[in-house]
Amino acid sequence: MGGINHLKSYLYLSKIALKEKDNYYFHLITGQDYLLKSNLDFLNYFNSKDKNLNYLQYTPFPISGWPHGRYDRLEYYNLFDIFNAKTTIGIKFIYRFHEIQNKLNIRKSTDINMNLYGGSTYWSLSRDALEYVISYTNNNRSFFNRFKYTFCAEEIYFQTVLLNSKLASKIINHNLRYIHWEKGHKGSPAFLNSSNYEDLLSSKNLFARKIRSSEIKLLNLINNKRL
Repeated sequence: MGGINHLKSYLYLSKIALKEKDNYYFHLITGQDYLLKSNLDFLNYFNSKDKNLNYLQYTPFPISGWPHGRYDRLEYYNLFDIFNAKTTIGIKFIYRFHEIQNKLNIRKSTDINMNLYGGSTYWSLSRDALEYVISYTNNNRSFFNRFKYTFCAEEIYFQTVLLNSKLASKIINHNLRYIHWEKGHKGSPAFLNSSNYEDLLSSKNLFARKIRSSEIKLLNLINNKRL
């Protein structure tokens, strides 16, 4: 959780998906995301538009919605690949090391000769865009390695690579996901339930994030609407 292995896994899965030549759009979702449209409506959505458009939520650094503008994600050595942040002792080690770096004024440079962007992990990218990210990664290993010990690098990497490319004009600043941010969830989106159904419909998004499999009432409402 929070380490570069998330980014590595997304890049690895992207390479596998690109091997299927008929795929022209690629969607990053999790097991708690749910499709809001019928399969036909979903396909028609992308077929009716420029197939080179990309749907990726982004904001240039510093990001007001992230604590400290989230330069600390890049400046500090975040040890999420070494310690398990889901355990009490693991998160204590991570935060303690963060405090030590702050006290000793230890910082990594954020000068990467590119404008920094960040945003939601989840995206819908065209083949051209995803191939570009993979190619850039393969040809610029030092850039990729710079993201080691970065907290949630996947929320910065795709945005920064693509917004600094010739594909920037083809990026729509919207990821087509309905996500309900609510205070008290410690930086995580709230789980959706049937009370969110009308908002889901009016949002015109393609995916809902995030829904528990036990939320049968909401899933049935969505399924019946998709018929």
